[in-house]
Formats: sequence, C-alpha cells, structure tokens
Amino acid sequence: MLLTISVTVIAAVLVIVLIALIVMILQICRTAREVEKLLDTVRGQIAPLGHDLTVLLQEIRGIFQSLRHQVDKMEGGVDAVRDTAVRFREFEEGILSSIEASLLRFGTIILAVRRGIEAFFHAFRR
Repeated sequence: MLLTISVTVIAAVLVIVLIALIVMILQICRTAREVEKLLDTVRGQIAPLGHDLTVLLQEIRGIFQSLRHQVDKMEGGVDAVRDTAVRFREFEEGILSSIEASLLRFGTIILAVRRGIEAFFHAFRR
C-alpha cells in the first residue's frame, strides 16, 4: 500500500510539474510572439529612420561646405582690407614725403627771398 501511495504522489507531482511546464511553455510562446511583433515594428521603422539620417547627414555636410565657403570669403575680405590698409599707409607716407619736400623747398625759397630782401636793404643803407 505504501508503494501505491508513493507512486500516486509521484504521479500527482509529475502531473503538477507537467501542468506548470505547459503553462511556462505557453507563456514563452506568447512572449516570443510579442518579441516577433516588436522586431517587425522596429524593422519597419528603422528603414525610414535610416533614410532620414542619410538626408540629415547630407544637409549637415552642405551646411559645413557653405560655412567653409563663407570662411574662405571672409579670409579673402580680410586679406583685401589688409592690402588696402597697407596701400593706404604707403599712399599716406608718399603724400607726407611729398608735402615735407614741398614745405622744405618753400621754406628754402622764403628764406632765400628774406635774405635777398635783407641784402637789398642792407646795400641801400650804406
């Protein structure tokens, strides 16, 4: 009789374990279906996302090329301003040299005229 009870208990435990295993397998199957649906959704959204990223990267590349072009233009403008400033300084120095030379000649002429007048009056005073 003990053997019959033991076999019955073992059979009952095996039935309970089998039922639990079936429930777990069913839950795993449901979870696998949900994961498959999720993967299908992700796959469906990755393609447009990849396209959007490609478009975005192309636009960013265009912006950087435009910035590089603008910086090159600015460098050219700065060089032109610097060259203009150098030419203006050279022009200013040339004008100053010309004015100094003219003033020196004018001063020399005035001095010569003054000395001539002084010599003339000095000659008549004697």
